[in-house]
Amino acid sequence: MRRSCSCSSSATNGLRVGHHPERAVRRPVRPVPVSGTDVFLCRLVDVPDGGSRGFDPARTGQDTVVVVRRGERLYAWRDACPHHGGTPMAWRKDAYLNAARDRIVCAAHGAQFDIATGICTLGPCLGQRLQKVALDVRDNEIYLKET
Repeated sequence: MRRSCSCSSSATNGLRVGHHPERAVRRPVRPVPVSGTDVFLCRLVDVPDGGSRGFDPARTGQDTVVVVRRGERLYAWRDACPHHGGTPMAWRKDAYLNAARDRIVCAAHGAQFDIATGICTLGPCLGQRLQKVALDVRDNEIYLKET
């Protein structure tokens, strides 16, 4: 009989993740599901604590979602700076954080965003915010929730 961890949960931004990432099972990459279902992004262990990762859930060739992990919490945002027409923020693949790893940075404009709230704290879009993306964690896997 398989038991699930009581510490796993489903939520929106600030999602608490399970305490047992070491139990994650390697699974093959999944195809993008049809509309109306959640989209598999990656395994929980694929987003390191203190790290960020970009995703292309629609398979367009460009990352449109950024996920940041801070301890047991995940924060997900559209990869689009509010300053200028939704400009992608990473200067290279998965490079979304400043050197201190405490802010999301738009490489095009230098804007800095609070990881937990998405609010711009420095730069040309001061006070504006990133668009939240809802996630779900199931069986140590991260899914983009279909809205």
